Parts: sequence; structure tokens; C-alpha cells
Amino acid sequence: MKNELALLKKENKLRTEFIPEEDRDMIRRMSQYMSSRRIGAFDVEVTRKELIGMALGAMQDGESLQTVIGKDEKEFCDDIIENSKKTLVSEVLLMSILRGIMYYGIALIASVLLFDVYGKVTFDSYLLIFAPLWALFCVIIDIFIGERYSYEEGFKKYIPMIIFCVSLFICLFLEDYLLPGVVVEVSRGLVLGIVIVGGVVLKFIYDSYINYIAKNYHWRD
Repeated sequence: MKNELALLKKENKLRTEFIPEEDRDMIRRMSQYMSSRRIGAFDVEVTRKELIGMALGAMQDGESLQTVIGKDEKEFCDDIIENSKKTLVSEVLLMSILRGIMYYGIALIASVLLFDVYGKVTFDSYLLIFAPLWALFCVIIDIFIGERYSYEEGFKKYIPMIIFCVSLFICLFLEDYLLPGVVVEVSRGLVLGIVIVGGVVLKFIYDSYINYIAKNYHWRD
């Protein structure tokens, strides 16, 4: 199943290569600002597509995007935000749950591959307490800074990923020093199988929801 939002982002990324760097930086700043105001992800990307189109038109006329907009970029964004659909609580909740499960799966797989090498997965304080807390931490990072940094270029774009990896490494490194106590042991193959199947199911749910939202937009026109 194709993810409509991912396709739109890919199209926008390709089209930005044909506009001047000044306009590209302006669109990046505006996209970051709008995403930080918690409007729908499709609203941000559809607006980004329209801005890229305006920049391409301005370039053909020998003008800049700023000239075409004719006002302060923040003021322009505020006007867009005022007329955009706000992110629904249900959308934020669903995405947070899906991301939380995904991050917990990552923490689980990392622990299994690094430490549980004898065919059994030990569900101790790491997997029952600290891994869920790490997953919650990642979801919070995703919500507040992840989307904004996705519009960055170069090293800055990977800052959230670096935060995730470093924090997970710290949790894994401290695993032997965390609260002791084995609760239950489960077959390693069973756990990995459940994680893989669960990941496929979550991906399907996520893509289905994104494509359901995409029906309200005619971004291919």
C-alpha cells in the first residue's frame, strides 16, 4: 500500500531542487513554523507544494518568492494556519500509540540481538519499565521537534535520530545496572516473530489512516 503523505513529501523534495536556494530556505522555515503549530501533516505538505509552485513561477518571472508573497513570512503562515484544519486529538493519539509501539519494538529487538543470545528473551526491568519509558521519550521528541527537523538539510536533519540512538544506547549500556528481577522468559523466535508481524500490521494501519486523511486533499491535481 502506497503512503500518500510519503509520496507527497517525495514529490515536494524533488521539486525543491529546481528553485533558488533563497526560496528553498524560506519554504523550509515556513514549513517548520507551520508544523510546530500542530496543524495537519497534509496541510503542511500541500501548502509546501503550493509554495514551491509559487517559487517556480516567480523564478520564471525573475522574482523571488518573498516578492510574490508580499508580506512577512510569519504573517503569511499565520493566515494559512488560521484557515487550515487543526490536528485532531484522535489523529495525535493514534499516531502517538503507533509510534510508541514502534519504538518499544526497536528497544526490544536491540535487547534481543545484543543480550539474549541463548534462545530466550528475558523480560526484566529493562523491557518492562525502561524500554516503555524510552519509547514514551521518543514519542515526545517526535511530536515536539521531529517534524520540524524533518525539513532541515544536512546534519540538522538527523538530530532527532541521533537523540534516539544515543538515548537507546545509554539504556542498553545500563541494562546490567538497572533494577534486577526476571519476570518471565519467552522464546526468542516467538518474540521476533511477533515484533515482525506486529510491525507489518502497524505499518498497514498507519498507511491506511494516512490514505484516509488524504481523501480530503486533491494534491495530485
